[in-house]
Amino acid sequence: IRFSGRLAVEEFMGMKLLVDGCHNEAGVRELEMYLKSLIESPLSAIHSFNFVIGVAQHKIQDLIDRLVGMISVFPKSRVLTTTFTAPEGMAWVQGVDSEDVQSRLQAKGIQCQAKESLRQALETLALEKNLKPDNSQSDQHMTVVCGSLYLVSDMYRLIREANGSGNYLSSDRLGLDW
Repeated sequence: IRFSGRLAVEEFMGMKLLVDGCHNEAGVRELEMYLKSLIESPLSAIHSFNFVIGVAQHKIQDLIDRLVGMISVFPKSRVLTTTFTAPEGMAWVQGVDSEDVQSRLQAKGIQCQAKESLRQALETLALEKNLKPDNSQSDQHMTVVCGSLYLVSDMYRLIREANGSGNYLSSDRLGLDW
């Protein structure tokens, strides 16, 4: 069984993405184990990750500590921080500003770059991918959108907008794999 937003392979802006709402200890642990399996697999060309992270205010400290632990396992990886769109009618749910997440990660030794929105973070990665002289090198870096379930919701909203409808095509629903 596969769930949208749980180790889900998606495609956006010509990039394969792993989308995961790892908003608690168990989720971060499962994501880390999955990413380790990708790097350790002799069939995989992946050797590092581009993490795009967004965190909810009510989970900031616990989730930051857990994400730092996970990211530290993959030292060649890059981290971009962002925030998510506040859900309508849920004033108690707030995303942490990307610069606040950036400063918290940097205080724990993780180098990262803040982006104003998920779209901006993904556009940055897509542009860099397209500027590489050998596009096949981009297969060695998997982009992982993770953290808050609300960030995952923003990701699926972007996918629907890109497809021009309320529906979206998920590569894992199409049977494609890494």
